[in-house]
Amino acid sequence: MKIKNDKKSYGKVIGNLIEDSPEIKKQILQAEKEFKEGKFYTHEQVKKELGL
Repeated sequence: MKIKNDKKSYGKVIGNLIEDSPEIKKQILQAEKEFKEGKFYTHEQVKKELGL
């Protein structure tokens, strides 16, 4: 069996997966907005909070 290797970008693959789900698209747009506003935790902050 030969597997076709379509070289789609990650964004296109994700876009295809969520195009039928407006709720997921809304959540992703909200997450992008929050990230741009600096509302996120770094890996180091999470480790410190968890005591790791």
